[in-house]
Amino acid sequence: MTEIYRSLYTVTVGDINYSGHLGHERAFTVFHDARIRFLASLGLSEMDIGDGVSILVVEVSCHYRQQVVLHDQLEVVVELEAVEGRKIVFTYRAVNSKTGKEAFQGRTVMLGFDKAAGKVADIPSSFLQNVRV
Repeated sequence: MTEIYRSLYTVTVGDINYSGHLGHERAFTVFHDARIRFLASLGLSEMDIGDGVSILVVEVSCHYRQQVVLHDQLEVVVELEAVEGRKIVFTYRAVNSKTGKEAFQGRTVMLGFDKAAGKVADIPSSFLQNVRV
C-alpha cells in the first residue's frame, strides 16, 4: 500500500454517541472527510476523478482499536491499496494525535461510474497520473 495523504480530524459533539465516545458509524465520516480532502488537494472530487468519471462506495469496513472521545484530534492516513479496472481500494488509519495510538482503521472499495452513460466505468488513467503512484 502507498500512503497518498494525511489529514487532521477533530472529533465534534455530533460524532459522540450516548456512551460518550465516537459513534461506530462516525468512523466512516472520518474516512470520507479524509478522502474528500485528498481528492480536493488534486483538484478532483468524488463527482469527477477525471474524464467525467465519479466514484461510488460499494464496500466499507472498520476495525476499532481505541476509544475516541470529544475533542480528540485524529491524524488520518489515506493509502491506496489497489486500482484495478473499475475499482479503487482506499485504506485508512486514524491515529490519536495526543497518544500516538491507532484508534481505528478501515477500508473502502469504490467503483468508477459514468453518470452520463448510467453504468460502471474504468478508473481513468488521468487519476493515476494525478495520484502519481
